[in-house]
Amino acid sequence: MEPAPLRLRCGSAAALAPLRLRCGSGCGSGCGSGCGSGCGSGCGSGCGSGCGSGCGSGCGSGCGSGCGSGCGSGCGSGCGSGCGSGCGSGCGSGRSQVIVPSQPIVAIVGDDVILPCLLDPVMDAFQMTVMWGRPGLVPEFILVWSVGESTKHPSYRGRTSLFTEELKHGNVSLKLSNVKRSDEGTYRCFIPELDRSTHFQLVVGAVSWPVVNVTKHMSEVVLQCESGGWYPQPEVLWLDAEGELLSAGPTETLRGPDDLYTVSSRVTVEKRLSNTFTCRVHQQDINWTRETHIHVLGYSSL
Repeated sequence: MEPAPLRLRCGSAAALAPLRLRCGSGCGSGCGSGCGSGCGSGCGSGCGSGCGSGCGSGCGSGCGSGCGSGCGSGCGSGCGSGCGSGCGSGCGSGRSQVIVPSQPIVAIVGDDVILPCLLDPVMDAFQMTVMWGRPGLVPEFILVWSVGESTKHPSYRGRTSLFTEELKHGNVSLKLSNVKRSDEGTYRCFIPELDRSTHFQLVVGAVSWPVVNVTKHMSEVVLQCESGGWYPQPEVLWLDAEGELLSAGPTETLRGPDDLYTVSSRVTVEKRLSNTFTCRVHQQDINWTRETHIHVLGYSSL
């Protein structure tokens, strides 16, 4: 049985807490309950009767450390020839999986973001090769960790890093700093020793605060709201002091050469009473909102 997918959410880099994953039932029948501490009786059912006493000591060092490479090649040397097909089919199903978010990660231009990638069941990845890449990029890999050292793609140099203290806990997540619009796309977390590779999407948005200008005409006031530097294209809403939507003219949209959007909207209100109005700019895809409040004095306040 494969471990159930983990649902991960990612905010700023400061939000990352050390992630600890336990074997539990995720190891499947290959290792049974003995995966955490070694093979134990779990390897008996996983490796088959051929393991015999070899599981107690030899397979303990092979399966106990991770049940991934341990059962693939490690179990072979640990259990000896007696493992045969029993070790391949039993322990193989308990091999570590590479777990990444099932939904796209959203980041804002200029922020730092964590791209989560975990090994489940936990394996010590410090001595493994960890490769982070973007399909279509040349060269594809933006960071490669091997033998305690990392190499980086020129366009990502100085902006990518691993949590080296967490590698021993199976946390191979990537920290991407000072996010750029060009960082948007598909990312690949690859562990060659496990022959495991998983992809997910990074969506990069850009936001800015709206600016409201006031123009008075006789008994009316015209409010003009403008906000530039957005991606993807947002919508503009006007609200009164009670949070009710106001009827406004069509939103004007301009897309610049940098692919960022500038939006503007105008609403006309009566000047009879004092009131507070809100210009709200919202982008649904990245679930981001910026709003500005403006107070208009009515006749009674003049």
